[in-house]
Amino acid sequence: MNKTVEERHTRLSRWRRRQRSVSSSIYIRALDDIEAPRLIRRYLRVILVMLLVTILVLIVTPWVQTVLAEGRVTALRPVERPQYVNAQITGRLVRWYVSEGQHVFAGDTIALLQDIDPKYLDTNIVARAGAHVQWLIERSNQLREQVAAINRQLEAEITAQQAALEAAKQYIIQSQQKLQAAKALLQQETIDLEIATQRYQDRKTLFEQGLRSLRDFESARSALQQAQARFERAQADLRAAESQVEQANQEYTLKQNEWNAKIQKTRSELNKAQESLSAVESSIAKALIDKSNIEMRRRYSIVVSPVEGTVVRLYSLGPGETVNQGEPLAIVMPELSSLAVELYIKGNDAPLVYPGQKVRIQFDGFPALQISGFPQVNVGTFGGIVSVVDAVDDDRGAGMFRAIIKPDTTDEPWPNSQVLRPGTRARGWMLLNTVPLAYEIWRQLNGFPPSLKEPPPLRRKPQKRAPYPSDKSFSPKDDVQPVGDFDADK
Repeated sequence: MNKTVEERHTRLSRWRRRQRSVSSSIYIRALDDIEAPRLIRRYLRVILVMLLVTILVLIVTPWVQTVLAEGRVTALRPVERPQYVNAQITGRLVRWYVSEGQHVFAGDTIALLQDIDPKYLDTNIVARAGAHVQWLIERSNQLREQVAAINRQLEAEITAQQAALEAAKQYIIQSQQKLQAAKALLQQETIDLEIATQRYQDRKTLFEQGLRSLRDFESARSALQQAQARFERAQADLRAAESQVEQANQEYTLKQNEWNAKIQKTRSELNKAQESLSAVESSIAKALIDKSNIEMRRRYSIVVSPVEGTVVRLYSLGPGETVNQGEPLAIVMPELSSLAVELYIKGNDAPLVYPGQKVRIQFDGFPALQISGFPQVNVGTFGGIVSVVDAVDDDRGAGMFRAIIKPDTTDEPWPNSQVLRPGTRARGWMLLNTVPLAYEIWRQLNGFPPSLKEPPPLRRKPQKRAPYPSDKSFSPKDDVQPVGDFDADK
C-alpha cells in the first residue's frame, strides 16, 4: 500500500513540473512579442552614455583638497599690532592732550593724571627724598672718615705692640744670658771650692804630722774660706738671674695682654663704625630706590604714546574721573609695514597645516569667486604662505589652532594697509593634495578628513643659544634692558 501512495506522489509531481514548464515557455514567447518604443530606447542609450562619461570625468578631473579656515587681518610683527595705553598708577584724570584719529609720535603726551595715593600726595616729596638721600650720603662720608681714622689707630697700636713685645723679648734674652753666665760661674766656684777643701784637708793632715808649717796650714784655711764665700756669692747671683728671667717673662706676658686689650677695644670700635656705615649705606640704597620710585611715579602720571601711530580710540573718561592702575585709556594703531592674516583651524585639520604651505585668502569687501578645488581659476583671492602654526589651541578652549599667514611674494600683492585694515575678516583655503574628483566626492560622503601624500616636514630644533649677553662682564646700568640688541642679534 505504501508503494502505491509513493507512485501517486511521483506522478503528481511530474505533472506539476510539466505544467510549470509549459507556463514559462508561454511567458517567454509573450515577452519576445513585446517591443519598447524607439524613443525610449534612445533615451536609455543617452543616459547610459552620460553616466559613463560622468564616471570618466570624475575619475580624470583633478581636484585640489583644501582646509577651510576663517580669521582676520593683523600685523605680522607684534610691535605693529594695536597697542593698549594703560594707566600705570591709580589717579584722577586731569586732561586729554589728543583726540581720536590724531597722529602721534612715540613719547607724545596722551593724558595727564594726578596721583591720589596718600603716600605721594606731598607736592615736595621729590625734593624731600633728595634731601634725605643727601643727608645720608654726608653721614656715610663721616663714617668712612671715622673708619679710616680707627684703621690708622689700629695700625699704630699694632706697630707699638710689636715694638714693645720685641723689647720685652730682648730683655728676656738678656736675662737668660745672665742666667747662663751665673750657672757657669757657680759651676766654676763649686770646682774651686772642692779643690780648696781638698787642699785644706791635705795641709791639715801634713801639719798634724809636722810636715807642713803653720803658715801653710793657715794659708790653706784662708783659701778655703775665700772659695766658700765666692761659692755663696755665685749661688746668690744664680738666684737673682733666675728671678730676673721670671720677671722678664711676666713683663712680656703683661705687655702682650695690655696691648691685646687695647687692640681688641680698637677693633670693637672699628666693627661698630663699620656696622653703622653698612646701615647707612643700606639706608642710602633704600632711599635711592624710594626716590627713584617717586620720580618714576611722577613720570607715570604723564601718559605717553609707546609707538608712533594713530589714536583709534579714547575711552569715555572725562576730567576729574578716577582711573585705576592697569585700566586702558586709549588704543594706538602703529604704522603698518607688514600685513598678515591669523586664521583659526579646527583640531581635525590642524595636523595637515605646516609652515611654508600655500594658502588662498579672500578678504571681506573684495569681490571674489572662489572654487576650492580649482585655485587656478579663482578671481579676487590673494596668495599667502603659512608662517606659524601655534603648538597649542587658543585660550577659549574650543580646540581651534591659530595660524599666521604672510603674503606670498610670488603672487599678486595684497592691498595696502589703508584699504585692508587690521581686523578685516578673512577666509583662507590651505591647499593640500591634488586628487581625482571621484575620490573627493567619496571622501566627503564618508566624512573622511583630507590626507597628505607625504607627512608634513618636521620642524628642526634650533641650536641652543648662549644666554644674552655672551660677555659675562656686561651689567646693565640705569635699568636699561638690552631688548633692542637682543632683537637685532636674533
